[in-house]
Amino acid sequence: MIYRSPHPEVPIPEVNITQATLGRARARGSRPAVIDADTGRTLSYARLASALSAASVGLARQGLRPGETVVLDLPNVPEYPLVAHSVLAAGGVVAPVPEQLPESLLARLLHHSGARYLVTDPARLPRGLAASRGTGVRQVLTVDARVTDEDRRAAPGPQAADEAVPFSSLMSPGGPTDTAPPAPGPGDLAVLGYGGSQAGLPRAARLRHHNLVAGTLQLVVTADIRTEDRVATTLPFGHPFGFGGVLNHSLCLGATLVTAARPDLADFLAMVERHRVTVAVVGPPMVRALAEDPLVSQYGLGSLRLVVCTGAPLAAATALACRLRTGAVVKQAYGLAEAAPATHFHALAEQEGEYGSVGPCLPWTQCRVVDPPSGADRVPGDPGELLVRGPQVASEYHGGPAGGHPPTGDEDGWVRTGDIAFADELGRFHVVDRRTDLITVRGRPASPRRVEDALLRHPAVVDAAVAAVPGRTATGYVVLRRPVSDDELHDHLAELLPPHQRAVAPCRVEHIPRTAAGRVLFARLDGRALRVRRVEGT
Repeated sequence: MIYRSPHPEVPIPEVNITQATLGRARARGSRPAVIDADTGRTLSYARLASALSAASVGLARQGLRPGETVVLDLPNVPEYPLVAHSVLAAGGVVAPVPEQLPESLLARLLHHSGARYLVTDPARLPRGLAASRGTGVRQVLTVDARVTDEDRRAAPGPQAADEAVPFSSLMSPGGPTDTAPPAPGPGDLAVLGYGGSQAGLPRAARLRHHNLVAGTLQLVVTADIRTEDRVATTLPFGHPFGFGGVLNHSLCLGATLVTAARPDLADFLAMVERHRVTVAVVGPPMVRALAEDPLVSQYGLGSLRLVVCTGAPLAAATALACRLRTGAVVKQAYGLAEAAPATHFHALAEQEGEYGSVGPCLPWTQCRVVDPPSGADRVPGDPGELLVRGPQVASEYHGGPAGGHPPTGDEDGWVRTGDIAFADELGRFHVVDRRTDLITVRGRPASPRRVEDALLRHPAVVDAAVAAVPGRTATGYVVLRRPVSDDELHDHLAELLPPHQRAVAPCRVEHIPRTAAGRVLFARLDGRALRVRRVEGT
């Protein structure tokens, strides 16, 4: 069964993503495009347009050729849209780093992407200089001119990349022969989309300008962000939804981005209060904090009208609790690195009173739910693997320096998402779990997310994550606000879950590390939490 979007389709213009996103920037004049949450420093749309034009010429003067890759290893700084779109306007390919990587993984990403340039900031510069050695990187640039001798000494090396160039220097006047590089076309490669990864280098989807334009417009017509909004996010701009669903989407509408490099809960709440943020795009951990954390009551969040949650499944009860406490409408979005950036958005969550769904397909998007082994279509209400296709979905993966780019989907364009989901009778989709995260307990499949949601319903549990263990046992890592016995937790699960799903060994930890999008970093859990005690389920 093929599910189609209920939203009306509108034409997709034949332009590149910079033209679609910032083509009207000069006309928006002094309207703020980006505000730095910490300093209040503001970049207007007119200044952004002028700087972008100068920087794209400067990149060409620096030696960037059309089709060459520039890796962006940056926090959410005000310069991020300037850097990204000047590279794109110059015909380059942007490879945003989705999360801060260790040096070894950053080096692998630089090699895999075929990067010729790396743009970073002073805090990450020593790691970037070290990672670039032995790769094809010709030059490292930094968004801040404060490059010290200490920064350089931290990662000495013989190649020219050790002399980091301030990105701002690209905007200095050039010679009389400097001209704007030719604008890329809709079919030209624009982004190498790397998804988050815990174990190693993830695959990169080859997204073309028309993919990005389609993905931006799909959200413009469904996601309820407005020109007058101030938008903040805890997602990195390097995250697929952070780049497409926040940065490009907001700038296309003429909204204002409020940026913070590494906001914790207190930083985020202060940013919302101080800058009158109206839209927050966050992962499930922040929604849960907004719903439950006592710190929230110390800040004025009256400006906040919309919370968009993405990156991992969000329980309906948590979304509703956030709605009732903050007064902001909570809507879920679903996307993947192969899309640019989303395939689903629940625009009518408030009207329908359904907070646990990611909604129907976006415009021009089609979906199926299939049995993973056989590929047979599932009926509504029956979980299976979610398949997607649409104009925002990449058609191939990056094959690395050797080329040979493999297709993302089958011969009919269907891309396997790796997520288990089901569609309800109204065509709204509900994401259950990652297919690779499903666990087998006593020979029967079990959903870690369902067990986590059950644990979180206990009043003493602040956070929870469930990991697979070979054999009959799974481990439930829990953060507690007060002491509670294993027997009490087991009795609690027995009220909510079938017998095979409650065979969970509780393991108490002080903190569950997660990405900004909410995915659990099991490899970073405290070593004490990795000990598993066998529990005999009933």
